Amino acid sequence: MRGEGIKSQIVETNAVGLGGNEFENGTMTVESGSPIMRGALLIRDQTTGRFIPMTNTTETPVAINPFEFKNDSDSTRNMPIRAIVFGRVRADLLVLGTTRLGDIPSPTRELLFDKIRATALCIPIQGTDISRTE
Repeated sequence: MRGEGIKSQIVETNAVGLGGNEFENGTMTVESGSPIMRGALLIRDQTTGRFIPMTNTTETPVAINPFEFKNDSDSTRNMPIRAIVFGRVRADLLVLGTTRLGDIPSPTRELLFDKIRATALCIPIQGTDISRTE
C-alpha cells in the first residue's frame, strides 16, 4: 500500500546533551511558579543534598539541568530531576541564573567552562546551531 513504511520523527536540535552523557536522579526545591531553565548550571545544597540552580560565578557547578520545567503548584515543591553529570554539552545552551554563558564576558565565561569541566565532569562544546533564529 502506498504510504506504508514512511516514518517520521521530530529531532530535538536544542538538546543540551550531545552524547555520552551520564545522569544523576535527584530532587530540586522549586518555588511556586518558578521556571528552571534548560541548561541551568546546578550546585548541591550542602544541608539537604538537593540540586539548586547556580546563581553566581563563585559557586561550583556539579550538574546541568537538561530540560526546562516549572513548578505549577500553589506552593514550593521538591521536584524530581535527572541532571547531566558527565559527557558533552552544548556551551551555547548553558545558563547561570537567567543569563546564557555566551552572554557573560571573557575571561569569566572561560573560567566557568573550566569549572564545568573540572567539577561537573561535562565538556562544553561550542558550535553554531543554524536551525535557531534567536
